[in-house]
Amino acid sequence: MKKGTTFGELMIVLLIVSASLIIFLRLSVDYLRSLVFARELFILNNILYSKYQFLIAYRNKSLESSFSPTGISSAMPSFNFNCINFSNGTFLTSSGQCRETVGNLGITYRISNSTLSNNTGIKVVIDGSLLSTLGRISASLSGILTPWHPNIR
Repeated sequence: MKKGTTFGELMIVLLIVSASLIIFLRLSVDYLRSLVFARELFILNNILYSKYQFLIAYRNKSLESSFSPTGISSAMPSFNFNCINFSNGTFLTSSGQCRETVGNLGITYRISNSTLSNNTGIKVVIDGSLLSTLGRISASLSGILTPWHPNIR
């Protein structure tokens, strides 16, 4: 009897090794895709949250004293003031789609608002999206600006 491996045994081993390699590569690609999606969604959410925080600060500052967009635009040159309209420090909306670039990601967002019943506050909604290699990623952030300031009442 001969000692050694036959061609059939080698083919079975090759089949098992190649199947496990394909499974490993597929899991690696899915993992990397998940990481890229999580990173881009994190960036989009941070941009939308920073816009919301800026709207709160801008509204509060405009209620406390006479305040113009030109005064703060020199301190914050990256913020697109043409994108947001303020009226009496309480109304804010964006005219069309606003755009911002972070690295190689082009982010578009839109700010809308609606007054709650009994003038208990203003509901602000910021919808944003970005186009990445994985497709379009969208997110929405909403909050309520309450009339806490004496100038509002």
